[in-house]
Amino acid sequence: MIKTLFKKVLFVFVAFSSLTAFAQNNNEILLDIRDSSNYKTVTIANQVWMAQNLNFKTDKSWCYNKKAENCKVFGRLYNWDAAITACPAGWHLPSDQEWKQLETYLGMAEADLDKYDKWRGTDQGSKLLNDTTLGFNILLGGYRNPPANNNLINIQAFFWTSTEQNGVAWYRQFYKDSKQVFRRTRPKSWSFSVRCIKD
Repeated sequence: MIKTLFKKVLFVFVAFSSLTAFAQNNNEILLDIRDSSNYKTVTIANQVWMAQNLNFKTDKSWCYNKKAENCKVFGRLYNWDAAITACPAGWHLPSDQEWKQLETYLGMAEADLDKYDKWRGTDQGSKLLNDTTLGFNILLGGYRNPPANNNLINIQAFFWTSTEQNGVAWYRQFYKDSKQVFRRTRPKSWSFSVRCIKD
């Protein structure tokens, strides 16, 4: 009986320790020493993501409609060449494959992962948009396309990946009224939001 009780206590301790570690990972703050900005982070499976959009000023990055208040809420919009080098040391722009790993963990079927120019999955988009326990916190920052057309703020979100193909690059798109995740390529001259992932 003492052995059984010990096993139960040990199980509770291990479970509590795991939950505590998970919570601690989800509450970590990333300090970007380049401009002293702080970013919330979130650990999902074995990936550590920023839980906010990057707001580090670079060439070829903009605030939506050139309004500083939009940068404070939604982060900056980067063309692909700026996005690929915008993340702080120890972090990087996630690849198409790293987005797929996240989508797979959230339950997207393998048959949906490689679909092009389509809304994919079931409820993975809504989990990333609305699930406060998950904490990914998608921000609907819209996009900018040349020369200076800003569109869809508070309606849709667009995120670059680091994966390029035939002179264009893959991205992810989220819509406030869709539960799914859109995957496609766009010209690198377009400007989207950036979520960095830990190396």
